[in-house]
Amino acid sequence: MPRQSELLIARTIEGSFSGRRSRTGSAPASELMRVATFLVMVSLPAFAQNLADPGRRVPENELKLDLPKRDATEEARSYAVKPPPQRAVDPRVCESARVNWQNACGTPYSYRSRSQICNEAYTIYRDSCG
Repeated sequence: MPRQSELLIARTIEGSFSGRRSRTGSAPASELMRVATFLVMVSLPAFAQNLADPGRRVPENELKLDLPKRDATEEARSYAVKPPPQRAVDPRVCESARVNWQNACGTPYSYRSRSQICNEAYTIYRDSCG
């Protein structure tokens, strides 16, 4: 037959794992964590900063400023660079690049279709076929 002190120890251990309050009235750790979390959530708005929205607070005089105009020489320089002429598309090279692209990428939405090799094959195909 167990002694009274052994029963008292067993009850104390059982009570500490059961989540109920013990006879002394102390709360278990999970309840304390709930209360602490609640207090943190309630106090968070107190730490929020009231910052101005920079997009809406522009002074009127800055809104009315005119941007500097580009002079005629700078304007002419920007149109001086012409795009390169269109290259003639070789059908054999284009077909070869297309086959390479399909072999490198496999089926759509596969892992191979997201690889670097597939991206490079598509770039070659795009450059070859225009």
